[in-house]
Amino acid sequence: MQIKNIGGLLFVIALILSSGTAGAASAAPSEEPSDSSESQSAPEGFVQGGTTSDTQWIEIDETTANRIESGDIEAIEKYYNSNGDVDPSAVLSDFPTEANQLAYGSSSAQRSTPKNPDGCELLPVGSSHKDGPMYMHKRTGSNSTGNGYGTIGWKPVTKCKTTPKQIANENRFYRSSLGGWYPQADGKKGSTSSVKEYTQKDVKWSCQNLKREDWRGITVSTITASDNKSYAAKQTTNTINLPCGTK
Repeated sequence: MQIKNIGGLLFVIALILSSGTAGAASAAPSEEPSDSSESQSAPEGFVQGGTTSDTQWIEIDETTANRIESGDIEAIEKYYNSNGDVDPSAVLSDFPTEANQLAYGSSSAQRSTPKNPDGCELLPVGSSHKDGPMYMHKRTGSNSTGNGYGTIGWKPVTKCKTTPKQIANENRFYRSSLGGWYPQADGKKGSTSSVKEYTQKDVKWSCQNLKREDWRGITVSTITASDNKSYAAKQTTNTINLPCGTK
């Protein structure tokens, strides 16, 4: 009888321990859900993003600034690598200024972030939202009219901490063909004076038909800073397939 009582007691203790283990398991926090912003699918036609997240400014001379503002984008293109980053050796060869040495010089103990005196940024394509900066898309509203097939374009946005004397944009559309990218057309120039923020809303190109093609664009912004020196930066749009063909 005594042995039976001991066996019953052990059975009760086992039940209690089993119940406590199950309760602890149910109270354990579940795995945190993943960030929904990372799991969202890209919009139809979206291929890839643009260039670097930080604006890489180059201090340039007045002659180069004038060439860019006259539409000669190649005047700045040679200072960038194919991945969109600045080529330090090319910059320092032509513009060995103090600002460029600090930003791109190999002798620097720690390179500074390439900036201009007014803290301006030419914002990169940061999301898939069509109204975001540097996002190539089929336009709507007042900018959507063209040859009856609509227009494509993007919005360059420059933000500064203090007010530069001038901000000027050069824009160019590129179309993919035979495995390469070729200039299709220059977008509308844009410029403004004595403002901290400039959003250009009229960069557009009129589609010639509805054939789907791969597109991307670049904006080169030149700043006449408060120190009277000239600085240039480039950003690239997303690459996207759109119903916008050429003749």
